[in-house]
Amino acid sequence: MVNADGGFNIFLSPIKLIKDKSWSLNRISKNDKHAEYAFQFITLEDIKSKWGENQNVELREKAKHAFSGFSKIEKKRYYKPGLAIKNGSFKFGNSIEIS
Repeated sequence: MVNADGGFNIFLSPIKLIKDKSWSLNRISKNDKHAEYAFQFITLEDIKSKWGENQNVELREKAKHAFSGFSKIEKKRYYKPGLAIKNGSFKFGNSIEIS
């Protein structure tokens, strides 16, 4: 979105991901030694260079239940690249900590 007098103009610029689909995810389990309940989104694009001061980035995730067919979309919006983008690797397991 781009600031405009009196509101926002929406301008979409897709970010190319290394892998943008996963056919299935397992339930969270403390016994899962491979974290098959997790999925990481990875891009090689320089997001900081595309992210202007008056813009934000919105990530959308769509999930569909295999048996019922019901789907849900989750959205998360980030406003400041300095606070949202961190270099490093996620810790293994049920954590969002980056080391």
